[in-house]
Amino acid sequence: MTTQHVDEDVSFLKKELILRMTLQNLVLIILMPLLMLSFVLGIDRPAFAAWIALAYVIASGMGALYWAHSGARTVQIAAFIRLQEDKRGHAGWETWLKANPFPRPLGSRWTISTKGVFLGSQLLVITLVGVVLDSGPVNWPVVGGAIAGMIGTALILPHPRLPGHDEHA
Repeated sequence: MTTQHVDEDVSFLKKELILRMTLQNLVLIILMPLLMLSFVLGIDRPAFAAWIALAYVIASGMGALYWAHSGARTVQIAAFIRLQEDKRGHAGWETWLKANPFPRPLGSRWTISTKGVFLGSQLLVITLVGVVLDSGPVNWPVVGGAIAGMIGTALILPHPRLPGHDEHA
C-alpha cells in the first residue's frame, strides 16, 4: 500500500471516528427524553408501569448494542491510526491520547458514559416505574423480563479490547 493510499485511509477513518462518536453521543442524548417519557407514562398509566419499564429497557438495550458495536470498531480504527503514526515515526493524536489518558473513572467514557448511563437508567426505570409506580400488584414476570434485559445489556457492554493492544474506548 502506498503512502498516499495510507493517508487516504487514515483521513477517511478519522471522519468515520467522528461520525461514530457523534452517533454514540446521540444515542445517549435520545435516552434522556426517553427516560423522562417513561416516568411520565408510568405516572399517567400506572397499570402499565411494568410494561413501560420493559419497553425502556429494550430500547436502551438496543442503543447499548449499537454503542458496543461502534465502540469496538472505534478501538480498531484508533489502533490502525496509531500503527500508521508509529510507522511514520511521528506521534499524532491517537498516540498522544493513549499516552495521556484522563484519570479513571471519570476519564473512561466506556465506564461512565456507557455502563453508567445505560445500566443506571435501566435500574432507575425498573425500580421507579416498574415497581414503585405500578398501581396494583407488581407484575413481577414483566419486571423480571426487564431485569433480564438489563443483565443482557450489561453482558454486551464489556470494554472492547484488541488482542495485544491496551486502548481506552
